[in-house]
Amino acid sequence: MLALAAQAEPVTLVIWGLDGDNGLIGTVAKEFDEKNDDITVEFRPIAFDDLVNETLKTVASGNTPDMTALDNPDFALFSSRGRMLDITERMAKSEVLKPEQFYPGPRASVTWDGKVYGVPKATNTIALFYNKDMFAAKGIANPTET
Repeated sequence: MLALAAQAEPVTLVIWGLDGDNGLIGTVAKEFDEKNDDITVEFRPIAFDDLVNETLKTVASGNTPDMTALDNPDFALFSSRGRMLDITERMAKSEVLKPEQFYPGPRASVTWDGKVYGVPKATNTIALFYNKDMFAAKGIANPTET
């Protein structure tokens, strides 16, 4: 007698990402979806200026997305209120992601009260200060502005 293996119910992952991230999250979500027949990925790009408010609405309604790409300062807002999943142990056991792979600043931006709540995907420099006199002494009178 043959026993048929129980078929698991299909899983749907709802992922929100920043609209204008050069398609990174949407592309990764689509590739993951195509490689996993038992998982459907619903990706929603959201404008940068709307992401926090849209996410706050879902927190209030109890219908949050499974994953959200937030700007670094916004992690503290949600993790300090217990609205983010603590992934400290998962990251410690991971063979792919290790905290030491990330620069201290981005790593700190996804950490709250000693616990890890996210994976930094990028970092940037909002401003760059330099010493004009030191540059001039090295013959750099007009450094690039881009």
